[in-house]
Amino acid sequence: MKKILPYFWTILFLLTSFLGYSQYSISGYLDTPEKGKRVYLSLLRYDEQMAISKDQNLFSTLTDSTGYFSFTGKLLPKEHKLYRIHANLDESSQGFDIADVDEFKNFHNFIFSNTDTIVFEPSKDLWFTRSTNTNVADREWRDFLTFKKQLRKEFSGIKNNEAKIQSLSQSLSELKAYLVEVNTHPLVKLMSLYSIQEEVLKDDFEQDPEYYFALQEGLNEYYANQSYALQF
Repeated sequence: MKKILPYFWTILFLLTSFLGYSQYSISGYLDTPEKGKRVYLSLLRYDEQMAISKDQNLFSTLTDSTGYFSFTGKLLPKEHKLYRIHANLDESSQGFDIADVDEFKNFHNFIFSNTDTIVFEPSKDLWFTRSTNTNVADREWRDFLTFKKQLRKEFSGIKNNEAKIQSLSQSLSELKAYLVEVNTHPLVKLMSLYSIQEEVLKDDFEQDPEYYFALQEGLNEYYANQSYALQF
């Protein structure tokens, strides 16, 4: 028994040390005719949801003969941040390209941290769209986008220009109320402002500055006055 105890404590120490490390995992399948397709992982600013450049890129990898790819490690930020996974339409392209139309999509933006796992299932037409993500803030973002889509449908039915201007402000108020009610992460609140017209935001700030000061405070607290807090 005495001989066994040292080995027991050594094994226990190794296990607890291993479990103490944060590790992320991003994996899945890309259903394309060619194998060895290059897949890119990028880190984005909050207002870069449709912008793309090589400066955003963190890592890249190649799919294997089955279309499988993966990124794993311990060196992503521990905070929730906005990432993109994508593959170029044309492998001979000198830069990066993204497509987002009804028939095709070659990227996916998602919120992620150093302790999360995301798995992408194969999809022929819409690459990277069928996924399972453990990140809580990402799920909040998806719920928000569903709510926003419902508001957008209602807005698209308005024909009168004056009524449209009024409905823009009303839509922003509805979105803010939703975010406050469900107590979403500060990053989700920040990303909700991405597509709002600057004039509408300025008017809303004058009418409700408390909302934006509270958002800044939440961002400062979570990101320690760095990253998205400074950008906002």
